Amino acid sequence: MSAAEVVTVAAAGTLVVLSVAVLASLVSLRRALADARRAVEHLHDRAVPALDDMRRAVRRAERDVGRLDDLITTADSIGRTADAASRLAYESVSNPVIKALAFGAGTRRAARRLRGVDDPSTAGEPEANRNGNGRRGREEHRGRRGAGRAAGGRS
Repeated sequence: MSAAEVVTVAAAGTLVVLSVAVLASLVSLRRALADARRAVEHLHDRAVPALDDMRRAVRRAERDVGRLDDLITTADSIGRTADAASRLAYESVSNPVIKALAFGAGTRRAARRLRGVDDPSTAGEPEANRNGNGRRGREEHRGRRGAGRAAGGRS
């Protein structure tokens, strides 16, 4: 055997060993790809229903948020209506009630005066401080209120 034949046989042997190694690598790669494909299919089988459930939950949450927004808007409207109604009731009732109380107080005073009983609001005051109808005169009334101002009260 000549040197050329030995090199040729060695090259052929190396080529066969390399071919077997490449073939083994390809078979191993094919198995890995098959395992990866099964894992992806398994993940797909689980992920798709989970994503569908998530989409349904998001749609439900959107509906609930919409209803909640409607409820908040309605509650705000009811609150504004109640405020307006209570303001209207206060304005329509307070003035007549005050007038009725004032009328009642005036009637009580007139009845006492007709019976000859002293007015309790002026009891204890000297007769000089009363004007002809048993009440304090304007000057005395203002003077009493104004006395607090002079002593450092509100201005």
